[in-house]
Amino acid sequence: MGKSLQDDILELLAVSIRASKQALINLRGDGAYLWKTVSQMKKQGIVSINKSDLWTIRLTKKGVAEVNKINEALFDYYMQYSCDNKPGSTIAHKKAQCKASELIAIMKQIGVRVGIEKPERDVRKEGRMSVNTPSFYLLKELKFERGQKVSRTQISRATGIIMSKGINALVYNTQDEILRVNSGAEKTTKGQIQALHLDVYRDHPAKFDTQSCLVVGKDYDIAGLLYRGDTDREDKRKEKRKTKTLHDAIFDPTVTGGDVLYVPETEEGMEILKLLLKRTPAQIKELFFTEEERTDRTIKEDKIYCDAIVNGRPCFELVTMNLSKIAKIAMFHKNDIENIAISCLRPQLQVLSEMLGVGIDKLHYRAYELDILQQLNSSIK
Repeated sequence: MGKSLQDDILELLAVSIRASKQALINLRGDGAYLWKTVSQMKKQGIVSINKSDLWTIRLTKKGVAEVNKINEALFDYYMQYSCDNKPGSTIAHKKAQCKASELIAIMKQIGVRVGIEKPERDVRKEGRMSVNTPSFYLLKELKFERGQKVSRTQISRATGIIMSKGINALVYNTQDEILRVNSGAEKTTKGQIQALHLDVYRDHPAKFDTQSCLVVGKDYDIAGLLYRGDTDREDKRKEKRKTKTLHDAIFDPTVTGGDVLYVPETEEGMEILKLLLKRTPAQIKELFFTEEERTDRTIKEDKIYCDAIVNGRPCFELVTMNLSKIAKIAMFHKNDIENIAISCLRPQLQVLSEMLGVGIDKLHYRAYELDILQQLNSSIK
């Protein structure tokens, strides 16, 4: 993080070009000091705010000069990706930049390297990072390497790529809508993660897993929307265009090449993301189940393995909100859903009960509070 809130905002805008209100909130929280600082920056002519279509904030010429004062390398980065301070201004450009800004803010908040903080792909081996240091690459950075003239059908709808000890995945910011995805492009881009990992990390896991994609949205209501699918109007449009959406990806692993995990843009979501970055799936299960419970998970329930056996019931870890896993559980246990158990966070109970098709009063669960998750994350080295 920067030395001051103003520096943090300048750094955010230099990496994402434009930012939304939610991005600023993700960066420092929705407090009076944040908006007072933004107002002062506007009065000083460092930033401009546009409210005509989307609420967006971006650097002015004076603001770009301020970036140059605090970090010349960051200034060069901004000028490169903003076409010398002339970024696209269509509604599509603004939406993409705002989506990026929200993710960049989250990453900065939880200590993930972004922008110039992470190494370039051609860095010497001695300059590469440890796998314990998570990094986030915007897709625009990879697109720039291949040149700007790329067909839209060849571009993934993901905003970026997250790489860490625990998860290596495409990251989509769905905000409050169901994104259409280009199946071929998603899988092709996912295939680039391993090459990118080899270029920037000096140590590598024995087994490299890129079988997941990470979806970020406003809250758990959006997770429910993704899981259920959209309105009839969206269905007709999808049928007409023969395109796939992130909803389809939950139920069909061939759409994006793996499972779909969901993280809300909340304090709790940031803690879930920290957990995913620092621990492998096997290590996450160790946090929520005893050794005896994990050792006993020798049964296979209708082609889906449970994570543990708790009080004689097949139990599943759902703290990490693996929507594809939830879909499999709902399918294979639709006739005996009341006989399984889940491990989750308390605020997840409502949406999970809806996805599994069972009332909370009939659902067997272990529900953890946010402070428990924070304690678990603080204990991870």
